[in-house]
Amino acid sequence: YDECRLDIPGFSGYAHEGLMSLSACCKRAGHQTDLLHITGYMSSSEFADQLRSRQFDLIGFSSVSATFPDVRRLVPLARELNPTTPILYGGVHPTLDPERSLAIPGMTAICRGEAEEALVELLDRYAAGEDPTTTQNFWFNGPNGVIKNPIRPLPADLDRLPLPDLDLFDFPRLMSTR
Repeated sequence: YDECRLDIPGFSGYAHEGLMSLSACCKRAGHQTDLLHITGYMSSSEFADQLRSRQFDLIGFSSVSATFPDVRRLVPLARELNPTTPILYGGVHPTLDPERSLAIPGMTAICRGEAEEALVELLDRYAAGEDPTTTQNFWFNGPNGVIKNPIRPLPADLDRLPLPDLDLFDFPRLMSTR
């Protein structure tokens, strides 16, 4: 099917510990984070309004395979509205299906595997005006084809990671029964 309409009456979403961990790592490195938490079908016009109301240097998507059709639908719109902004895609789906994930029109790069260290390195490179395309764990759409970087070793000491960023999600909204 072409669209994923997972509207469940009263469902307000779940907090995602992986995203909270990524946000905490990025913030510890001096970067700012924000989240547009899509918990059901969002029309193209609603998505465009959300993008227009925010300021950002990079757009990131995260999804499982069940919501890949939504990512495939929304990335070209994000690219149209932000022609020079890097657009990244991480999560379970791009790790398992990197070729189709990177083939989405407008996609800059996908992350495979764990991103806590890789994303911070990538953001640091963008902020410094350096070439990001050698960052491990990322595959890029390059001018001469796909750049496939290897996956780095897993972090050896998980205690070095910061505690998850609990401010990323609106917990009262998530716990409401509407």
